[in-house]
Amino acid sequence: MIQSINLSGFTPITFINPISGQPMTFYSVNFIPGTDFQADTVLANDDGLFRHYDAIEVYGNKQFSNHFSLMGSLVYYAYHASNNTVIGSGQIDNLNYQSPFDPPPDNHLSLKFAGTYRAPFGFYATWYYQRESGKGWVAYITAPGPSGGYGAMIPGESCCRGYLEATNLVDLRLEKGFPLYRDHQIRFTMDVFNLFNSDTATAVDQLWGRSGRQDPNLGNPVAFVDPRRYRLGVRYTF
Repeated sequence: MIQSINLSGFTPITFINPISGQPMTFYSVNFIPGTDFQADTVLANDDGLFRHYDAIEVYGNKQFSNHFSLMGSLVYYAYHASNNTVIGSGQIDNLNYQSPFDPPPDNHLSLKFAGTYRAPFGFYATWYYQRESGKGWVAYITAPGPSGGYGAMIPGESCCRGYLEATNLVDLRLEKGFPLYRDHQIRFTMDVFNLFNSDTATAVDQLWGRSGRQDPNLGNPVAFVDPRRYRLGVRYTF
């Protein structure tokens, strides 16, 4: 890990982790004016760092009749990485930290279904359903810079403080074509995204706080899936 790297170009910074109350040590690059030296290329290439990604998928489709077909897939994937380098900028310092905590693992389950139905009077209906399991999240703290002030934001704890809710989204398309002459045709489409207007949170406030005080907004939702949207389209084929 970081002990195996030549740290001659770094300044150790030790401070108390406000979450655990224990001391933490980070390393700030000694910026040399007039050079393009970036410490992230040193830290990121350490032999101790790794990225693991594994996945498995089960897929199937079935044509039930001339009017209805269904496709489905189930995907499970797991992503895990060692502690990573966090780049930030202080008030006057070029900062580069490596957190002692690994980033949250991303173990994810995804379920998808898609179907088509040929309705009477030349209408076509296509629907798509997707369920994604919620990801884990951790609280971040702000590490101090060597000259004071705040530096980079880094994970202040191991996973996981909480998990996002699973998302369930349904999209729908209706299509109708009208023949004109010979092989010419005009088709009208209407798409409805997020049919049931789900408002599931996709991100939360992960900043633990400042000046040793916990932010009351920690864990509150800050981003959501897009609300229900409609799209009308016209296509001319010949």
